[in-house]
Amino acid sequence: MELLFRGVIQRDLIHAFGPAAGLVLASSVFCAMHIVGRSISEPALVFFHGYNFWLSVLWVSRVLHAKEE
Repeated sequence: MELLFRGVIQRDLIHAFGPAAGLVLASSVFCAMHIVGRSISEPALVFFHGYNFWLSVLWVSRVLHAKEE
């Protein structure tokens, strides 16, 4: 499920709305899917996990591109 959200849905939302809005929308939808029958803390953790994952990918991308120059 995460591959679908991070690989397809998030990519399309980022392309349509820009990086910040696309990330927030994709993480919010993914978070909402985890709310059903769960505590409120779990969706918050899922949201921040997705955000941190995106930041780590962005950081690695910047480091690799900096080495090319």
